[in-house]
Order: sequence, then C-alpha cells, then structure tokens
Amino acid sequence: MHLIIAEKPNLARIIREGIEDNGMDAFTQENGYFEGMEYIISYAFGHLFGLYNIDEYLGREKGIWSLSELPFYPEHFKFGIKKTKGKPDEGIKKQFAILCDLLNRQDVDSVIHAGDADREGEVIVRLILKNGLKSQKPVKRLWLQAMAPAAIKKALLEMKDDSEYDNLFREGLGRTYIDWLYGINLTRYLTIKTGELFRVGRVVGAITKIIYDREMEIRNFLPEKYLKPESRAETNGEEIVISLDEKYTVDERAQAEARCQFLNGQKAVVSAIKTERKEQKPGKLFSLDKLQGAAGKKYKFKPSETLEILQGLYEKGYVTYPRTNTEYLPSGERDNVKNVIAALQDYELTFKDEKWIFDDGKVEGHGALMPTEKIPKDLNGRDKQIYELIRNRFLAVFCKEPCLVDKTVMTIRIADMDFKLNGNVLAKPGYLRYEPAEKKDKLLPKLKEGDEIVTAFKPVEKETSPPKRFTIASLNDYCKNPFSREKKESDDEAYKQLFDGVVIGTEATRAGIIENAIQNGYISLTDGTYRLEGLGEYFIHALSALQVDMSKEKSVELSKILKQIYRGELTVSAAVELVKRELDKNFENREIKLPPVPPELSKRTGGQGQLIGRCPKCGRDVKETRAAFSCTGYKEGCSFAIFKNDKYFASLGVTVTAAMARHLLLKKKVKGEFTSSRTGKSFIATVQVDFSDTYPKYTMKFDKKSKK
Repeated sequence: MHLIIAEKPNLARIIREGIEDNGMDAFTQENGYFEGMEYIISYAFGHLFGLYNIDEYLGREKGIWSLSELPFYPEHFKFGIKKTKGKPDEGIKKQFAILCDLLNRQDVDSVIHAGDADREGEVIVRLILKNGLKSQKPVKRLWLQAMAPAAIKKALLEMKDDSEYDNLFREGLGRTYIDWLYGINLTRYLTIKTGELFRVGRVVGAITKIIYDREMEIRNFLPEKYLKPESRAETNGEEIVISLDEKYTVDERAQAEARCQFLNGQKAVVSAIKTERKEQKPGKLFSLDKLQGAAGKKYKFKPSETLEILQGLYEKGYVTYPRTNTEYLPSGERDNVKNVIAALQDYELTFKDEKWIFDDGKVEGHGALMPTEKIPKDLNGRDKQIYELIRNRFLAVFCKEPCLVDKTVMTIRIADMDFKLNGNVLAKPGYLRYEPAEKKDKLLPKLKEGDEIVTAFKPVEKETSPPKRFTIASLNDYCKNPFSREKKESDDEAYKQLFDGVVIGTEATRAGIIENAIQNGYISLTDGTYRLEGLGEYFIHALSALQVDMSKEKSVELSKILKQIYRGELTVSAAVELVKRELDKNFENREIKLPPVPPELSKRTGGQGQLIGRCPKCGRDVKETRAAFSCTGYKEGCSFAIFKNDKYFASLGVTVTAAMARHLLLKKKVKGEFTSSRTGKSFIATVQVDFSDTYPKYTMKFDKKSKK
C-alpha cells in the first residue's frame, strides 16, 4: 500500500480523480483521507508546522518585546503545530494525528511525497514525515507539472526517490530560517524603536525600498528644456516628419537655428525605397511574472489575484504548474506539447521544435505556462480571462500560418545625411488571429525614388521627462533582473543570473509579499501603478536611520546564499551563521532615537477611526472607515462620505488618503501630481471640491508649469 501525502485537500481530491480516471485504483472517502486497494491519499492544510516564536524558546506565555533580547538567535530551530490566536490549531492537530496513524500503519509499505513541486512543498511534507514517521519507509517524490489525468499518470510512473530532492529541501529550510531571523528580529526592533507595529522582511523591505527610490527620483527630478531640429512639412498633400538626432541647450538656440537654416537650404530627395517581407514572431510562452504583467495591463488584476486564479486553474487540471520563472519549455515536454496541439483541434496549429521555445538551459524546475490536454468547457469571468491569455499565447507560438509583414524603409538624403522612414504593412496575420496587435499598419507617404520633398526645419523645444512609476509588469521585471538597467544582458546571461539567485523574491512568493506591503500601508497599487505611501516613506527613513540595509544588493546577496545551498556549495548552518553576522551589524545603532510616527500615519492614533475633520453637511466628526472618510452622524441620517476609491480621483490614478481628505475638508482643495487616464501622462494640478450638493463636485486647475 502506498500513502500519498498531498499539500492540500483539494490537490488530494484531484490526484484521486486522476488515478481513478486512469483506471489505476478506486477509492472510498474516509475521515481525512481516501482509501483504495493500492493507494491511500491524505493531505496537509499547507503548512502544518511553524517555527517557534521567541516567547516559546524562552518558555514563557507571552513576553513583552524587549530591545535587550535582540538580536535573538535560537540554539536550535524548533517547529511546532501551527497556532491560531496563540493556541495550537485543533483542525491541524487532528489532521496531523490522522497522518501519523496512516504513516505508521503496518500495511503502508511506502510513502509518496506529493507536496507542491517547489521548495516550499518539499519542506511542508518533509516536516510531516520527520515528525510523524516512526520507522524508515521508502519515500518517492510525485513531481506534478500539471493536474490533468494524463500528467498525473505520467508523474506516478516517473517518480524518483525523495532523497534526490534533498538540496531543494535544504534550500527551503534555509529560506525558512533566514526569513524567520530577519522577520522576527527586525520587526521587533523597528516596532520597539517607533512604538508602531512595522513588519519587516528581507524581501518586503527591498521591494518597498525600490518603490521609495523611484519616488525620490520623481520628486527630485528637475526637467531640462532642450532644442531639437525637426521638420514638419507637406509634400503632395502628405505631412512628412524628419527629426535630427541632435540636441541643443536653450542657450544654443542660435546654433540650432543656423543648423535648421542650413538644412532648409539643401535639396531633400528620396534616395531609396526598399521593401522586405519578414516573418514576425509572437511573444514567448508566459512565465508567472510575465502573465501577471499582461493580466495587470489588460484586466487591472493585482499579481496576487492573477496567481490565485492561476492556482485554481492548475488545480482543475487546465494549465501547467503556475509558479514558474521561465518562458521556455524543457526538451522533455515535446510530446506533451504535441498532445496539447492535438487536443486544440479547432485551431490550425503545428509543432515547432525551435530554440526560442525549447531550451533546457533556461529551465530550472518547471517549464513555461501552457494549457493542458484537459480543455475547459464552462469557464467564465476571471478564470476565463486568465485561461485565454495562456491558451492564446500557446496558439500564437504554435500557429501554423506565419505572420508576415512587409517592412519598407524609405531613405531621404539631405546634404550628406540619410533619414530613414519606416513603414509596415501586414501581409499575413498568422498568430495575430489569436493575439491581435494594438498597432495598425504604418503607411509611408506615396513617393518614389528621385522625388524631392519639402522641408521646414526649425528648433523645437522639448523637455526631459521624469522616470515612470513602476507598473505590475515593470516591477516584476525589475525584481527578476534588478541590475539589468546597469548593464545590458543577453537572454542567456539574464537566465544565468536568475538561476544564480540574482533576484528579489521568487515567482512563488513575490506576489504575496507585494500584497503584504500594500496591506501594511507601505505602498499602494492604483490602476496598475505602484505608489509609495506615507507610512512606507517613514518605514524606509527609519530603517535608514538605524542603518538597516534594505537595498536590492543585500536582498540579492541573501537570495544567492539560498542558491548556494541548493547547489550544495553551502550548508544550512553556514548560511545561518552568515545571516547572524549581518543581523549583528543592524543592531549596532540601537541607541539611535527615531522621530515618532506622524499621527496621520499612525495605526495607533490614526488608521480606521481616526478623526479627519468636520462634516460640511451637519458639522459632526468625519472619521476614517475601511472604505471611506465618513460622517459619524450616519445614524441621524447624514450620508456624507469621501470614498477612498472615489471615481474622480481614481480616474487620475490616485487613491484618496487621510491627508488628502483632511485638505479637502479644511481647504476645499488639494494639490498634487496626477496621471491622465487617457494619455498616461503625469501633471501637477489643484483639485477643488464643492460639497454643497448631494455628491461632491470637482473642478481642476492645472499648474502653469505643468502640461496636461
């Protein structure tokens, strides 16, 4: 009898269905497990065990957080049954007892480890085995790339000894210990120093710092005006734009004008027109972060929402393993791809064995996202949207008809310089049938070689633009390649860096960590754009004052340590010692005093329930609630409220904060930087509000120095 331990009840049910669909066994439902003739399938509830907290190590009920106890390093890390409100969770205790009974049943000859196919899943089930298995039994690893019945059967036939994943377990254990050391020590440290609960972690701190740094770049940006020679003139009724790759300062206007005058005195002739038909390739298959970027742009889904939807699709057997960091497939997936192509019989597809699709050197554990042979028939809503993103990309990659584009280059010679005008005309749609492009044909003016064109060069005044705030896609790209802006890398180099741990967070954890940063009030996400919040700014300033390093370099250094454990180059205990030495440095400035958290940001004096101002309708207090800044006279019939997701401000890329609400109530106006929902451009403006009617009425006055 083989005992299969799945990570969650739903996965156990799916494995049961997969085995039954393949005719390998039949099961009856028991208390906490399914039993068949050859297999027993039981499950965890995710993590059944958690590391002790400081109070448990010190043998006390609930200690007072004390700076003198920090940094705290346990002599040996200990795990216990996970707790709810300080007490062991009764449901978890009961399920673990069931697992212990099953593990030690006389008729159970072997165990099949069916945790999620990643380092976290490896740790979850191994801790169950370590704490529940009383005698040695062989343990196999069920490594599921997909939850479709065919994939489950294939995985059961190809199982390896769980010992082959020892380094993955050690990496997961190292990650658990290191995150505990950083989280417990620095959370207590900053909370004690500020009197406010600040949750600190090696990745949440780094991500907040990235967004903080970008915000400071934007705030400190000083636009510079410059001149660029440019011609906009009509020839045969068509406007032709020619721009020089030359910049002049405002003080060099005379030189710029002289340059334009010279160019206008020269003959401008179409010297060549060349058209080539080229094949245009689709984008690569999705990794998790690329899918999150696409879903954020198209549907405004948060990364955590996309992952949640994707996990559900995986558990239903419709897509492959979700937490993948690659856009490539391993060569061993060729037959699986052929089967999926056969299942998608309503589309004209063909198998392509090409390097930009299959590349073992760019796959660490799981291949890119793709649909499975199990085709859904009744998906709707968000599930359908995410599934179709994945399916349509697969259709695009394996589309039989090539996408052909006629690319035309028109060369215009002026004096000794050549200017290129580019035009594209779609000849065959190919993959665009499945992933329509936003761009349309770009047509060139109707000219032929030897034609003269009219020019009217003049210095055009332009202005440098500030850096853009991070979007879901750009923050994911940054965390995956944190140094890519500093040096250009090929795809091969980028994947080498990725597999060496030069990342901030992982595909499996990053979405949850970003969501935690939002929940903690450090950052916000509005219309797909991340912004720094006041509490996040204080958070980074406080860490900086204490000289706690939350830089991307430090986060990457810790990530690389985990990869060294995975490769067997570093033991877990050696990695822990390295982290202890780093943490010791963070506590060298414990005597530094920090300024108090501003009352409007404090969760103790502020947050929900904090006084915002007086109601303009009835004069009662306006206080913050979960969704709005509302009049306390609602029981007496006053319905006044300023909603945090107010549609007017949301259209300007802004969520209403407590500080904004105070300004609006006190001064009936607020000045700030907003973003046009139509153009995506940022501008400075003052929004004035009239509260005299049933609903607030807003008007906008643009700053003279700002452009809409």
